[in-house]
Amino acid sequence: MTNWREKQFNRLIDSLPWGPEDLKIYGDGWKQIDTDPRYLGPIKGADLYQQALTRGKYSFALPIHPGWATPKLFHMWKNDIVFFTDHNMDRDGHYIPVGHFTRVDSAEELYQKIMYVESNRELYEQLSLWQRDLLMRYSSGDQFNDLVIDRISNLI
Repeated sequence: MTNWREKQFNRLIDSLPWGPEDLKIYGDGWKQIDTDPRYLGPIKGADLYQQALTRGKYSFALPIHPGWATPKLFHMWKNDIVFFTDHNMDRDGHYIPVGHFTRVDSAEELYQKIMYVESNRELYEQLSLWQRDLLMRYSSGDQFNDLVIDRISNLI
């Protein structure tokens, strides 16, 4: 039985035009693409980030479950790798605002946006700066404090 994440993955992977030299796919449970030369199988988090740091400028991830976020975004932000995701990640927009440029709904949109950023160095720098600002905000504890204060004030 195919789960939600597999369906989302299949919807995207079949349409991406990049070959194995430009696209690396890591993860568990992608049995339907075992023979795809872009699929490199499961990889430990530390190894994944090392691969991304040495080879990548862009990353894409799906949440494990609709609405959830993933810590991958923080690792990518920290290392100036532009992180793209679909509308199912962090649906409430706690980390990435709903409708933001880095959210995509299809493989075609992901491809078009990456190609656009590739041809626009200033946009790449803006996205990188925006991600670093978010990383500082969320890693400083201010966001957590604001959330706690907001929740307490709603109880009073």
